[in-house]
Amino acid sequence: MIELRRAVRVLLVTPDERVLLLAAEDPDADGRTRFWFPPGGGIEEGEDPRAALAREVAEETGYALPGVGVDEVWHRCHRFRWGGVRIDQRERWFLARVPSAFAIDRSGWTPGEQADLRDARWFTLAELDACPDRLVPADLAARLRELLRDGPPDEPVDVGV
Repeated sequence: MIELRRAVRVLLVTPDERVLLLAAEDPDADGRTRFWFPPGGGIEEGEDPRAALAREVAEETGYALPGVGVDEVWHRCHRFRWGGVRIDQRERWFLARVPSAFAIDRSGWTPGEQADLRDARWFTLAELDACPDRLVPADLAARLRELLRDGPPDEPVDVGV
């Protein structure tokens, strides 16, 4: 059986073009492969995607995402296994500029996040290019570079799997 999940992700970007990513290790991969991804998570039943985004950012980082200046930039379908469950995840990705890098407040992490999340850090584009771990999506550095150069698209772009 495959679980269908709707989710949101946000690229929190500083004026000097650093982006916040969280790390987890895939429990279903040999060697527990580490990967980095932006904050976000599941949209609850009946929840507005932007409300879900604000809730997830607050839970995972402690940052209060402003209601304005947040642009929807990408859509992504991602199929994966997590803890033995097959998931078909439909993601809506947003871009939000933040005034500076901030320290992550982990006090809002759910028990699942406490078990799954390993790290959080701010990456420059050069650090993304050189990152030995998997990024989500795999071409995150190139896509983010293009997004920062060209600005948000008129309509969200499909970034595949």
